[in-house]
Amino acid sequence: MTVQDVSGNIISEDQYSVKYLNNVHAGTASVKVTMTGNWYEGSKKLQFTIDPAANTLNVKGKKAKVSYAKVKKGEQVIPVSDLLTFTDKGQGSKRFSLSSVSKNKKYFEINIKTGALTVKKGLPKGEYKLTISVQAKGNADYKKSKAQSVTVKLTNK
Repeated sequence: MTVQDVSGNIISEDQYSVKYLNNVHAGTASVKVTMTGNWYEGSKKLQFTIDPAANTLNVKGKKAKVSYAKVKKGEQVIPVSDLLTFTDKGQGSKRFSLSSVSKNKKYFEINIKTGALTVKKGLPKGEYKLTISVQAKGNADYKKSKAQSVTVKLTNK
């Protein structure tokens, strides 16, 4: 911080003290400068804005398997931890969507809040590539992250 007098002269740091208020979270914060030296007197309080920080999210897809015998009889739910690896989880709740599936998309459904993948009854045997999009919603201190699309390879044997 640089403090100047009315003529624009820079005032030495030993001539004033600085106190910050409410400067931990995004929003309005303030700074109070109090003159302490022999040449100046008084204080000044100014407000400033702390913007929400960028939200970092890093996700990698995994290889997952379902049992043909189980899917032949009914649906199978795969938890997000078996589908994705989060190397940086980001801030705030996550939002998931199924962007694309290499084939037979009607057999797949993703939970928008949990990321769990439901594989519906009757999925034919084979290998599938699913593209899952993930975004961290942020919070009061962090912006919404950029959406990341990752590929998950799913095998039904």
